[in-house]
Amino acid sequence: MKRWILAAALVTTTLYAGAQTKDVTGTWKINGDVMGVPVPETCVLTQKDAKVTGTCTMETGDYAVTGTFDGTTFSMEHGGLYNGDKLVLMFASKIAADGTMTGTIDVQPMNVGGTYTAAKVAAAK
Repeated sequence: MKRWILAAALVTTTLYAGAQTKDVTGTWKINGDVMGVPVPETCVLTQKDAKVTGTCTMETGDYAVTGTFDGTTFSMEHGGLYNGDKLVLMFASKIAADGTMTGTIDVQPMNVGGTYTAAKVAAAK
């Protein structure tokens, strides 16, 4: 009985650990909403240790990204424009076991927020 419980625990841990995202490097499709305004973007991210850099492309242009990822908690920020006003969009989330993100967006200096989901785009074969 003890061996069966230990074996089940090892299999569960291995499956769960295998599903975790260890690195956010790659292309991510983000769908956000800030006060009813859609925030769609595509981000190409590179991770080295806990530091994340890259570029996010929105309708208003390409913006340099700075951020961090520690294996479960992800945060990044980049510039943006809304009605000609410069913004800073700050994203914070946890990475789910399936590798997707669900989190919040904080938009400054407007002091408004919203939510977003993101999924990694599969690499072309």
